[in-house]
Amino acid sequence: WDSYQGGDFYSYEIWRSDESYNNADLIENNGEKIVEITTRSQNSFEDTSLIGSEKSFYYFIRVNNIYGDYLNSNIIEGDTIL
Repeated sequence: WDSYQGGDFYSYEIWRSDESYNNADLIENNGEKIVEITTRSQNSFEDTSLIGSEKSFYYFIRVNNIYGDYLNSNIIEGDTIL
C-alpha cells in the first residue's frame, strides 16, 4: 500500500476474513484484525500464518489518524495455495 502522508497518522490496521464480503464493515464484524502497525513508513505486511491451507482470505487496510478518524482500503483477495 501507499504510505499515509498526513501529519496526523496514528496506525494502520489489517483486517482478514475467510468469507467474501463486499464491504469493510462486514469484514470488521465477522473477521479479525490481524495486525496494527504504528510505523507510518511501513507499507507492506506478509500474512504467513495459514500458508498451504488452500484457502482464500479477504483483506482490507484501515489507516487511523490521531483524531479517531479512519479510511478503509478496497477489499482484496489472497490465496494460500502453495
